Amino acid sequence: MSEIQEKSREARVLGEIFQILPDNDLICVGRGRWGLNDRDVPVGRCDQPALVDRLAAALEPRQVALHGSEVEAAIETSEFPIEAQFSLASRDPRLKVTRSRYAYLAEWGEPRGDSLPEAMNRVLREAEAPVGLRDLATWV
Repeated sequence: MSEIQEKSREARVLGEIFQILPDNDLICVGRGRWGLNDRDVPVGRCDQPALVDRLAAALEPRQVALHGSEVEAAIETSEFPIEAQFSLASRDPRLKVTRSRYAYLAEWGEPRGDSLPEAMNRVLREAEAPVGLRDLATWV
């Protein structure tokens, strides 16, 4: 990213804060990693809308958000990194993606599920005895 950041600074005189925003050509391909859509993702641009459609279709019957870790199984794809899928999903007006990596239908207005901290707090509140880390992870 430093190369992208340096070139952008030269071209646009950027300040200390640097944020890349996805567009049709630039896509997130991993946490903190950006690439070119046609070059750095394994699914061609013409097939990408079908992935977004599958994500939207998977959300409708669930009526609750999908976490990034659940998306691969829900839409039966492993060829496309979740960050890139969420980058595409965030551009679709039907979908919203949270900072904690949940995707949900925009018409819901909210993810309709617990975030990770909320789930952890709920488990700890409801626990009748001290909870070990392994049990906490399983219950959350």
